[in-house]
Amino acid sequence: MKIFKSVLFLMIFSGICIMAKTEVKVPEIKTETVYINGNKNYEIVKPVFTDNVKFKAVNDEINKLLDVELLKEDEKEICVNDPERCGDYEISAKPDIIYADNNVISFTINGYWYTGGAHGGSWVISFLVNRKTGKIITDTLKTNNKAVFNKIQKYITDNPDGIFFEDKHTAEDLMNSAVVYQSGKNTVGIMYMNYVVAPYAAGMPEFEYNTKTKKLYFLDSYSEEEVQKIEIK
Repeated sequence: MKIFKSVLFLMIFSGICIMAKTEVKVPEIKTETVYINGNKNYEIVKPVFTDNVKFKAVNDEINKLLDVELLKEDEKEICVNDPERCGDYEISAKPDIIYADNNVISFTINGYWYTGGAHGGSWVISFLVNRKTGKIITDTLKTNNKAVFNKIQKYITDNPDGIFFEDKHTAEDLMNSAVVYQSGKNTVGIMYMNYVVAPYAAGMPEFEYNTKTKKLYFLDSYSEEEVQKIEIK
């Protein structure tokens, strides 16, 4: 299906991504909800920048990601090919604002789909936008700080028990497969999708890098009831 292939491509190669932590309001953004072909199981909540001149490039990227016409085709195709299970299939997407200040807006589009099998699949694509110019910022930790991924590579290799796969990952592999997002004024999040470095049951492992102190942490949500920040030296 066209839309699933597009989403998988973005999941693997997107350079700026993540899950929301706290509610942040940004008046430049409104949302539009669409039920694909009237199907309540296909709920798309699309973020839209109201100033389509200043933020045109961002709106264009969002429209490519959440292509309503392709989704309409896919929904029809699923229901024609497998009518008995058509009502069980599900696709959803919605935005979350991660962080905003006078200079930047960091937001994600979080999605989920189920098209049969034991469980569905989640994905997240995030955008970092220059609030003053409306341009998408592409110069991120992922593109200019390989030393951080060397540390992540060593941590994953040294700590496979219960969380990570025992597969060997190079720092370059980890850099290319990471989803990177701005989570605060001086903090950058680094997340890995399901199955990239850990089994499905482990969720999406996350790291945090402080650009001011240069400290790197693993956000351990697996060993304790509350998330523990483990410094990686």
